[in-house]
Amino acid sequence: MDDTRWRNVSLVLGLICVLLIIAAGVLVATGKNPTPTLPALATGTTGSSLESATPGDTSVATATPGPTATPGPTPTPVPTQSVPTATISFSNLTLDASNAAGAQLRTFWFTSDGYGPVGMQVTKSSGGTVKFCAKVDNSAYSCKNGGTPGFPKASADTTHSTWYVTLIGAATDTPTVNVVFSWPTAAPKMHLIHGRLQGSSSPGVPEGLNGFTASFQTRASGNMTLQASWTAITTDVNVVLSDVTQTPPTITDSHSYPAAGFLAPAYTHAVDPNKLYQITLRDAAADAQRPDLTAQIEFP
Repeated sequence: MDDTRWRNVSLVLGLICVLLIIAAGVLVATGKNPTPTLPALATGTTGSSLESATPGDTSVATATPGPTATPGPTPTPVPTQSVPTATISFSNLTLDASNAAGAQLRTFWFTSDGYGPVGMQVTKSSGGTVKFCAKVDNSAYSCKNGGTPGFPKASADTTHSTWYVTLIGAATDTPTVNVVFSWPTAAPKMHLIHGRLQGSSSPGVPEGLNGFTASFQTRASGNMTLQASWTAITTDVNVVLSDVTQTPPTITDSHSYPAAGFLAPAYTHAVDPNKLYQITLRDAAADAQRPDLTAQIEFP
């Protein structure tokens, strides 16, 4: 090959090399891996355990483990009432005025057996404000004043508790009231202290100062018993027992005690289960004195 031809071949080969070098540079410049794209942020929804991201924040919300729940105290079992509830009410009972000379607190007391609700409540009154006080066992008295005061939601929680209730008119008031009691007991027995047995046939003496009218609900068949005594006089006394379960009521029995200072023997009579009975004790004479009455009513 002559010199002219060799130079031409060399030039072509050189040009090819230059083109190859340029192409290799382009490939190097454009052959990088693409930048990875971040995944879309999860969007918080109702009920989700993830917090919603703050607007403009590109970080992923990370749930922080909460504190481990610790069990609370074991609830104390509620005791079961083991004896049924007894109910007795007194109606048309006139109270002394607390400012009057010789005023007495009408006082009731009874004993509960075991666990159960206890209610003590004036349900009706007229003639002024009632001061109603109550206590259990050796606690202090708690008192309420009003037209129909009371403690309707007390609770017995010991084997035996003794409850005391007193009623009197505020200041110069002499209200006439209805009052109801309910409590858990195996043998219902209600005591009344400082009642009045003043003959209501005397001028100006209301019937609410002459003995009492009590209504009780029987839970079983058996005998009801009334014991009563009074101070200052011997007088003729009438006891009447009526079945008031239905209207009109029917008189079940009546008994008179002539020239008596107490009921001798104690009044007793058979009663049927699940009935409402009413018993009244009245002075039949026109006694103007103010005998202090004590009574005890038992029923099945």
